[in-house]
Amino acid sequence: TYFVSGPQVDLNETDVTALRNAGHEIGTHGGEHVTWISTLRKHKAAWKKEHKGQDAGEWSEAEAIAELYESEVKAPKETLERILGYPITLYRPPGGLGWKNATTSLAVQEHILGKQLNIVHWTIDSGDSVPTDDQDAIAAVFPDGVVPKGTKKPKRMRTEEEILAEMLKAKDGDVILLHCFGGKGGRMPTVRALDQALTELEKDFDFVTISELYGLPGP
Repeated sequence: TYFVSGPQVDLNETDVTALRNAGHEIGTHGGEHVTWISTLRKHKAAWKKEHKGQDAGEWSEAEAIAELYESEVKAPKETLERILGYPITLYRPPGGLGWKNATTSLAVQEHILGKQLNIVHWTIDSGDSVPTDDQDAIAAVFPDGVVPKGTKKPKRMRTEEEILAEMLKAKDGDVILLHCFGGKGGRMPTVRALDQALTELEKDFDFVTISELYGLPGP
């Protein structure tokens, strides 16, 4: 199942239709890849700054969620539906909906589910989009391996072998998160790791779409 974001849909309509024609399931990854919790926090701070010293009532989280949904989910979803010719029912929120702010996360989920969209999260993160500490670079500068407080640690993207190792942890029912666009250094480590993982995992598992895995109606 591919989750595609708004700008990439606009720039690559041919690729999106090719995915559909190849039999892959497609969901939306939203618009500008904003994360819900941090964006709502910034929205609240900006509102308070704008209305400081005014009798403007209280900031409304519900209104902010509805506003963000319109621009970051509804609009790119409708664009995708126009291209594909069928309703989009799956949405993977950028960064997921974590529980650092459970009340807000629940409010966001309730709003999205009320729009007949199924929210999809992963159970295994391959780590292909998240930089990790570059231990070799750290050792070259700090031989004892201790980085002074306040010093920014050198980072690197994960290797093909590291991505593969995460994927091979899969068990029955797992959803593996991978990325096929963006990132420093390109996505070839992901592509190569995926090729190897498919060969190994198909010995014990069948690969299915999100809808098939969770018994949801497909397009």
